Amino acid sequence: MTNNIEALRELLFAQLRELRAASGDEGVRTAVSKAKAVSEMGAVIIDSARAEIDYLRVSKGFEAPFFEPAPDLPAGVTGITQHRIR
Repeated sequence: MTNNIEALRELLFAQLRELRAASGDEGVRTAVSKAKAVSEMGAVIIDSARAEIDYLRVSKGFEAPFFEPAPDLPAGVTGITQHRIR
């Protein structure tokens, strides 16, 4: 598993699918408990990404390991860094 925003989204959506598929009182309780734990961990990861973005703004940095790198720009274009959050 890669540790980036896309992997986090996939995990959160997988939990949502599991929660929707849960049946029976015990199955639903287990799925809800697991989904809550994953959601809380996801929130912590998102908060750390926000801190990373704030650091990039302050330091005028250009790359952050949590986000995918920007695609290569055409020849002749310099000094531009583009980050995309899907």
